[in-house]
Amino acid sequence: MNEMLKDPIALIIMVIVFGAFAHALFYQWKVRRNGHETEAVITYIEEKSHSGSDGIEYYYDFHVTYQDHEGAFREGVIANPIFSKVEEGDRVIIRYVDAKPESPVYIRKA
Repeated sequence: MNEMLKDPIALIIMVIVFGAFAHALFYQWKVRRNGHETEAVITYIEEKSHSGSDGIEYYYDFHVTYQDHEGAFREGVIANPIFSKVEEGDRVIIRYVDAKPESPVYIRKA
């Protein structure tokens, strides 16, 4: 760790990674606290991958369709619901904020 702190590029990368992680956690907290709650349907699941230090890592985007509090139909993408197994066609409860309706947060299965 001390060697990393001496290298300015490594330190900058560490700050950027920490900042991105903190931003994601803050967004989740804000949406869970202040977002509109509604029911959504998982319309399709998209498999994605990227190369990591351990080889290719896979993750999934869960596309949902829902009706917002004003009655408009919206589409969004939720991150992998870690503690729930969901499939296409499942109904889930999400929360979203008006500023980013395309990025709802998974709450639980409906």
